[in-house]
Amino acid sequence: MSERNPLQIPECDVETDADGIHHLKHRSSQETATASTPEQAHVQGAILRSHAALTRELQIWTGDLP
Repeated sequence: MSERNPLQIPECDVETDADGIHHLKHRSSQETATASTPEQAHVQGAILRSHAALTRELQIWTGDLP
């Protein structure tokens, strides 16, 4: 990944390689995705965020139950 990309996608680091491919990495889950256009990069970012939110481990304490 050769250059820093000005794309601002929430919760993701984005870099663009010499061929113009956008490489996304979700900051907390470290999941990655690639996109060939800025629009696709925003969609991939939304997918990464959704996936991270849906797959995170829920913490349940038995002391919280009635």
